Amino acid sequence: KFMGDAVMALYNTPLNPQDDHVERAVRTALMIQQRMKAYHASLTEDRHLFFGIGVHCGEAVIGNVGSSLRKDYSAIGDAVNLAKRLQEVAMPGQVIVSEFVYERVKSFVVAEGLDPIRVKGRQTLEQVYNLTGFA
Repeated sequence: KFMGDAVMALYNTPLNPQDDHVERAVRTALMIQQRMKAYHASLTEDRHLFFGIGVHCGEAVIGNVGSSLRKDYSAIGDAVNLAKRLQEVAMPGQVIVSEFVYERVKSFVVAEGLDPIRVKGRQTLEQVYNLTGFA
């Protein structure tokens, strides 16, 4: 789903159940990261695209949102908000994941623990990780 200048990808939805949804989300993010690096090699620096990726997985309310004139299949909830906040703090080229996600994928990724961040709408600091590739 397009959300302004961002894209939200949904995994493990009622229409497409997946037991390995966390792994799929992370593999997709890292593949995008790798392919953008390769693509940049073919471009002059002034033509590079800059974006960061945030990944969090959790429960959300999923379904058609809107009116009879316009409906969007979407997800809302705390997990969606956290993923968006991680995307907002990701620097260009970074894949930032929550601790929840990291704990489920740490066996096949290379990651760097970052300082905990304060996320809008949450009381506690969130531990986050920058994924730099596959192990």
